[in-house]
Order: sequence, then structure tokens, then C-alpha cells
Amino acid sequence: MIRRPPRSTLSSSSAASDVYKRQTVDFFIDMHSHSTGLNAFMLCNATDGSSELEFPRLFHKRSRSFSFQRTVTDRDPNKTGSGRRTMHELVNQGGRWFTHCYTLEASFFGYCDYKQSQRPVPFTIQEYQNLGRDTAMTLLDHYRDKEFAP
Repeated sequence: MIRRPPRSTLSSSSAASDVYKRQTVDFFIDMHSHSTGLNAFMLCNATDGSSELEFPRLFHKRSRSFSFQRTVTDRDPNKTGSGRRTMHELVNQGGRWFTHCYTLEASFFGYCDYKQSQRPVPFTIQEYQNLGRDTAMTLLDHYRDKEFAP
């Protein structure tokens, strides 16, 4: 008799829940690609206050492929099962800790580097790697601004 399903059959939300029970989570970023439009952008949970937009603002300053203008905050009930919304509800229960939960969307096609030109630049493997590096570097920027390291 199996009392607990094998880990391979658990959803990512269930696995994330298990991690949260053992660790304090400060940031959760669910990464996806999209087939319409250009650039990378974030979906943020609509919260009271503007702290949820601090990270995307910093990200926009660092990354040429990230667009703060396309970043959206929402409370769309259709997104309730998304990783971003599920983790936000899971980890922010009871005021234990505030976790920043985002979905990072990156285009299949490319981005417009508005600092350089209006012409689209195709996303290559290198550009996706740069986006990953810029995500990590923006986390460092965030903690430097807060004057502490995780």
C-alpha cells in the first residue's frame, strides 16, 4: 500500500509547498515563454502597496530584454492555480513572511532594446542565458538596496 505518491507524480506546487515547510522563501519566480509580442516581462500579484513592483523596476534598469512597461499586476481569478498565485497564498499565510512571487515571461521571438533601437532583436540561446544572468544580478541589486544579503 502506498501512503504517499512518488515525488515524480507531485505537481510543482506540491513540491514547492514541501520546500517551504523546510525553508524561508524570499523570492519565487516561475519562468515561462510566450508566443505573442516581444520582450520579457513579469506578472506580479496585486498587493497593497508598491513593494511588488520594486524588483521589476530594478530588472528593467539592468536587462535590455526586459520591459517594465509590459509588466502587469493582477488578481485575476483565472490565474488562481498558477505557480505565482499558489505560492503567494501558500507562503504568505498568517503574516509569517512576505514572499515576492512572480511569473517571468520571455518571448519566443525576441525583444526591442529601447535603449539602442526600435528594431527587434531575435532571442538566441545566449540572450536567454543573459536574461537568466540578469535575473540573478537583479536579485543581488535588490539585496544591496536593502543593505543585507540573504
